[in-house]
Amino acid sequence: MVSTADRKLDRSGTSTGAYQLAQPTLDDAYTALRGLYGPHSNDIWHTLLARAGLTGQENDLDSFDRLVSFMHGAEPMTRLCGRSLAVRSSTYRQLAAASQGQR
Repeated sequence: MVSTADRKLDRSGTSTGAYQLAQPTLDDAYTALRGLYGPHSNDIWHTLLARAGLTGQENDLDSFDRLVSFMHGAEPMTRLCGRSLAVRSSTYRQLAAASQGQR
């Protein structure tokens, strides 16, 4: 089966096939927090990174998931944001695995 996915959308190199879902990144998590907190997001972001033991420069899915797990222990709005990001990560992993099985 030929994949019609746009590889530019899939930053990981692991294709999600026709779903064209990009791997979530720390930049995506920061953007989500900024949407909630606006200019106050920097303090929250740096606190989450420190607690997760990350620099913010990581670009792998495991680091993304690590950050999200620390969001689950934060205040309610951040926790909710983390839950939505966890769904995104899980969806990406499942679609990438399904796409690999189709090849």
